[in-house]
Parts: sequence; C-alpha cells; structure tokens
Amino acid sequence: MGVRVGGLYADAAYMRVTGSRNELFYDIRENSPVANINQRNNNFFLTVGFRY
Repeated sequence: MGVRVGGLYADAAYMRVTGSRNELFYDIRENSPVANINQRNNNFFLTVGFRY
C-alpha cells in the first residue's frame, strides 16, 4: 500500500511467515529426543521519503 502527496511518499507492507519442523539434536537409538518447532513471524514495513 502506498500514498504519494506532492513530493512526499509513504509505503507500507505486512508479511506473515509460518512454518513447523522437527529437529533431532542427537541420536541415542530408539528414544532420541525430538524438538517440535512452530514458527510464526509477523513483520510490518514502513518507508517514508521525499523527492528533492
């Protein structure tokens, strides 16, 4: 999304990233511990500038 007024402008963006994975840190035969990792990132970006 963006706005321009005269020589001034502003842009905004939103990004969401999700995912999951299993990590095996070390192997000790049958009962190796596994980490279940769920990831959620929410990012907001804002750019403001002017023309000279």
